[in-house]
Amino acid sequence: MKKLFLLSIASLSLAACNNPAPNTEDGVDVKALQTEITDLKSQIDGAVLGTCEGDGILANSEAYGDVIGGLPDVKMESEKWHAANAERDNVMVTQSGLQYSVVNPGQKSGVKPAETDLVKVHYHGMFTDGTKFDSSYDRGEPSEFPRNGVIKGWIEALGDMQPCEARTLYIPGKLAYGDQGRPGSIPPNATLIFNVQLLDVRKTGLKEQLEGVKKENGQLRNFIAQMRAQQQSQK
Repeated sequence: MKKLFLLSIASLSLAACNNPAPNTEDGVDVKALQTEITDLKSQIDGAVLGTCEGDGILANSEAYGDVIGGLPDVKMESEKWHAANAERDNVMVTQSGLQYSVVNPGQKSGVKPAETDLVKVHYHGMFTDGTKFDSSYDRGEPSEFPRNGVIKGWIEALGDMQPCEARTLYIPGKLAYGDQGRPGSIPPNATLIFNVQLLDVRKTGLKEQLEGVKKENGQLRNFIAQMRAQQQSQK
C-alpha cells in the first residue's frame, strides 16, 4: 500500500511539472490531485455503490410499529406461527420460507448488494413475544459487515434490498441460528424478527482485504502453535 501511495505522488509531481493547467496552485493541478485522492480513497475504503442519507434514514425502531401489530399468538408452535403470519396482508413469503414486510421503499437506483459487498445497516432484533435481544438503533450507530457474513435470512433479504429500504424480517430458525442457537442469547430453532434498514452499499477495499490477510495469518499461526504443542506433549 505504501508503494501505491509513493507511485501516485510521483505521477502527480510529473504531471504538475510537464502539463501546467489553468486550475493550478503553486504549479500543482488541484483538480487532478483531488481526482487522484478520491481514487486512492476508493481503492482503500471500497467504492461506494449506494448511500441513504438525510430524511430517508429511519430514526428508530418505532417506525416499524405498524407492521409488527397483529402478530400471531406467541404460544403457537413455530410452523403454525409462520403459517398464520403469512396470511397477514402486508407479509411476503419467499421460496426459502423467509417472510418480510416492506416498511420503507428503497431508492430506485438498481443498486443491490452482492454477497461480498459491504453493507451498513440499522436494525432491531427481537423474539416473537417482543423481547429484544439486540439493537443498533439503541446503540446509536449502524453496523457494517460483508453481506455474506450473517445468518441466511439476512443474506437473502439484503440481496433484494436497495439503499434506504427498510423491512421487517420474520426469520424461521432454519434460516437463523438453527439447532445450535446462540448460547446465552438465542434458543435453538428460534424464530427471530428483525427491523432492518439498508443505509450503505460498497465494494470491499484494500483495508478489508488487509484485515482478511491478517486474520488468515493469525489462524495459520494458531494452527502451527497447536501442532508444536501437540508434538511436545508426545515426546
